[in-house]
Amino acid sequence: MSTKRLSKTVLEGGRHSSNKFDRYSSTSAERAKFRTYQRAVEKDPELSDDIAPPKRTPIGRGFTDKLAPVYRWLDSRVGKSWPKTLRLLKEKFDDRTLAGFHIVHQHILNTIGTEEQEKTTGSSRHYYYVDKHNILRKSEQGGYKNFKYLKSPADFDSEEIRLFLNKRKLAFVKGVLYWFEVIGDPEALMIHWNYRQEKFDYHWEYGSGKKWSDPIEFAQGARCTSEEVNYFRNLPEWIRKKLTQKKDLDALEEFAAK
Repeated sequence: MSTKRLSKTVLEGGRHSSNKFDRYSSTSAERAKFRTYQRAVEKDPELSDDIAPPKRTPIGRGFTDKLAPVYRWLDSRVGKSWPKTLRLLKEKFDDRTLAGFHIVHQHILNTIGTEEQEKTTGSSRHYYYVDKHNILRKSEQGGYKNFKYLKSPADFDSEEIRLFLNKRKLAFVKGVLYWFEVIGDPEALMIHWNYRQEKFDYHWEYGSGKKWSDPIEFAQGARCTSEEVNYFRNLPEWIRKKLTQKKDLDALEEFAAK
C-alpha cells in the first residue's frame, strides 16, 4: 500500500519473483516424490518402516524492493542540480540505517553514472548520469522505463521447451545434434526461463548441498533421436539460437538449410 513517506513506500516490495519460483518448485518436487513414495508403500506396506516419507526442501525468504516510486521521483529531478538532488535523497532515506543504506548506496547510486560513461559505454545499468555541469540527466540507452522484462513471442512456450530439455543442454558435434548432461546429481539442478535476458538459466536447487554460484559442468551424452531433432527443427529460429552455443551458429545454419 502506498504511503506519503517515500522511504516506506519503496521498502514495501514483497517476495522476489525468483524466491516465489523456488518455493513453487520446492513444493512441486515434494509432491512428486511423495507420490512415488505413496505408490511404493501401497505395493509393499512394510516399506513404510524402512523408508521415511520425503521432506520438502526448505526455502528461505527472499524479498525485493519496490523501487519504481523513487525512480519516478528521480525523473522529476532530471535537469536539476545533482548535489541538491543527492541531499534531498538522503533526507528521504537515512543512509545511517541498514534499510536506507541499502536503497541509496546499493540500488540508486549504482544506477547513476557519469557523462563519460554515458558516451563511451552506454551501460544499461545506468538509468541516469551526471553531466559536467553537475546536472542530473536521464540515460537514453538504459533508462528505468526501458529496463523491463522482455515479452516473448506468442509462438513460444517456455514450459514445454523446459520439459523437452529435461535439465540438459544441446550442442552440435561434427554437425550432429547431441545432448549434454550435467555432471553430478541432475535432481539438484534447476532450469527456468529468464524473461529479462531471454535465455534458459541453469542453477543448483536450494537445499541440495551446493551453492548458487557453484560451477555447473556438462558432459556429452546421447545423440538426439529423430523425434527430438524434428522437434528442435520446428522451433522458431530465434529460440534454436538460444538453445545452442554461439560456436554452433555455422552448424545451426547448415542444419536449418537441410
